[in-house]
Amino acid sequence: MKPDTFLLQLGLENPRRSSDLPPIFDQLPMQIAMNNKLNIAQKDVSPFVMLPSEILYLILSFLPPPSLAAMASTCRYMLKHTQNDLIWMDLVNSNLPNPLSDPAPFSTWKELYISQFPMWFVARNKVWFSDVVDTGKLIVTRYNPHRCMIEGYRVVAKHTFRQFQTWPYDTEVLIHSFNPQVTLWMDDPVVQLVKFVRKPSIRTVDWRLGEIRMPMALEAQRVFNNFILCAKMPREDEENSERMVWPPRIIPSDERVDISDRQNGSFKLRGSEPREYEDICTSAFEIRRWAQLGNFGAVFDANNARHGISTFASLKSELYTPTREKPYQGIWVGDYSGHGSEFLLVLQRDDPCVDTLDDELLGAENDSSNSAFSSSTGLSRPVPRGRLEAIKLTGDPNVPRGQITFFAEDIGPRGLIRIADEDLFKGARVVRSQGHIASTNFRDDKFIPAQLFLVSHDCMALFWEELKHISYYRRVDIDALVKQDLE
Repeated sequence: MKPDTFLLQLGLENPRRSSDLPPIFDQLPMQIAMNNKLNIAQKDVSPFVMLPSEILYLILSFLPPPSLAAMASTCRYMLKHTQNDLIWMDLVNSNLPNPLSDPAPFSTWKELYISQFPMWFVARNKVWFSDVVDTGKLIVTRYNPHRCMIEGYRVVAKHTFRQFQTWPYDTEVLIHSFNPQVTLWMDDPVVQLVKFVRKPSIRTVDWRLGEIRMPMALEAQRVFNNFILCAKMPREDEENSERMVWPPRIIPSDERVDISDRQNGSFKLRGSEPREYEDICTSAFEIRRWAQLGNFGAVFDANNARHGISTFASLKSELYTPTREKPYQGIWVGDYSGHGSEFLLVLQRDDPCVDTLDDELLGAENDSSNSAFSSSTGLSRPVPRGRLEAIKLTGDPNVPRGQITFFAEDIGPRGLIRIADEDLFKGARVVRSQGHIASTNFRDDKFIPAQLFLVSHDCMALFWEELKHISYYRRVDIDALVKQDLE
C-alpha cells in the first residue's frame, strides 16, 4: 500500500485513514503557505544573484575594484563571490608585464592588490619622463615582489671606450663611436611605494594634500620624497594653447595634466589633487623632493611645497613598440658630445597623403634595392616611408626635453638620397633630414640640413652637415630594464 493512499471501507461514506500514515491533509495548508512565502521571497531577489557562479565570475572579472567593493556591500551572497581570489589575481597581473604566480608575502591576491591601490598604474605604464627644466629625467617603473613595492629608477647610459673615425665619403667629417651600456641607476630610486594601505583617517591627517611619503635611504641625509596623485585635466583645458601641459602636446597622449601654475612659480596647494578614484589621472604623477635643514620644523612643511616638484608622464606602449610598418619607433639613446647621452622618443607618423607617384617610386625602389633590406631569413622587408621624428625625453640647456632634435620629412622614396656603399654604413638608407640646434637657454633655435642613416632597426646615425660630424643613436631595450636585478 502506498503511504499516500486511503483504506476504503465498504459501507462507509467517509473512508478512514490508517493510523500509521502521515496526516497529509493536515500538513497541506502549511506547505501551501510555505510555498507562497518562498515565491514572494524569490520575487524580491534580484535575478542577477540567481545566475550560475561561472557567469557571475565572468561578469565580476570585468568590474573595476571600486565597483567590486560596491557589489560586496550589497549582500552576503555577493560578498562571497567578490572574495574569489582569481578575480583579484587577474587584477594584479593585468598591471604587470610578467604575471606573478604567487601573492607572497600576502596570503591572498586581494590583500596584495589593496596594498598598492590605487597606484598600480605606476607599474603598468613602465616608462615615464619628467618635466625637470632643460634636462628632464627618464625612469622605468615596476612591481618588485621580493621587496613588496612599486619602484622606479632613473635610466642612465654608461659610456664605453670612445673612438674617433674619419668618414671615407668626406674625410673632414669626424665620426664618434657610441655603444653605451644602458642600465637603471639603482643607488638613487625615484619611486618607492612600500606596502601602501589607504586609510581615510590617516589621509586627513598625515597625507598632506594627498601626498604619500616614500621612505628612502636618503632620509638619513634629511632628504625626503613624497608621491602625489594628479587629477585628470578637462578636455577643453587640454586644447587651450595658453595652458602648459605635461606631456607636451607634440607627444600623443590620452591624458595630460596642467603645469601652468608651477611653471609660473605659483604651485597651487589645493584644487589639483583628485577627489575621487575616477578623477585620478593614470598617465601622470608628481614627485616632491626636498631637504629638511636643521632639527626644527615638521617634516611635512607647507612652506616646502613649492620646491622640488617634478611631474612625470607616461608613454603609451604603442609609441615605443616597433611594428613591421614602423620599425624605427621606440626609445633611443643618442650621443650629444659634451652634453653626454640623451634619450629620445622616435615616432613614425602616419603619412596622411600617399599618392600614386609615391607608389610608383616605391615599386621602382623595391625592384632595385630589395636585397639591401632582406632579413636573416631571406624574406624582404617593406621599404619604410612617411615622416620620422626624434623627440627629446631628456635634454640639455641648448635644446631641452620635449623638443624635436631631428626629423626626416619622408624616409621613403621622396626623401631618399642614396643607399650607402661605404663599409661603415653599407646598405643603409640615407634620407634628407633636419637637425635642431640652439644657443644656451634655447635661444635662436633653428633647424639645419642633415642626413639620416638608417643603418638597422636598432641603429641610426645623423650627419650634421654644418657641424661636420656624425653621431650615433641606439635603441633602448625597455623590457631588459624592467627585468634588471629582478631574477
